[in-house]
Amino acid sequence: MHIQKENLTPSQQESLDKIAELEHNQWCYWSQEITKELDALSESLLDLLDIMRGIEDDKELPDNYLELLDLAESRLVNVRTKIQHWDRLWNTPYVQLTEQEKESNRVWARQVIKALTKGE
Repeated sequence: MHIQKENLTPSQQESLDKIAELEHNQWCYWSQEITKELDALSESLLDLLDIMRGIEDDKELPDNYLELLDLAESRLVNVRTKIQHWDRLWNTPYVQLTEQEKESNRVWARQVIKALTKGE
């Protein structure tokens, strides 16, 4: 992500970072809520995958069911990897984020500022 250089006064930069911090906190709340559901779903799906891999009689299953199981497992691994990354971000206060991570929050903060100052 490109870090946008701006000509802001110290007061404007402080406001931008306060809003960006709020955006980070809002994202943490949202992503933690959705992750509760994703964790439960992925656990159930992994259990189902284990059961399906153990089925000996595949006469009623599609020819490509093993490919489909591998694809589902790969997608679940991707979800779990993303959740692990998110877990690090949830436990990192805004001021300790990398500049790139802060900038991703500032992008949303700029949109808030733009919406609030539209028409001024």
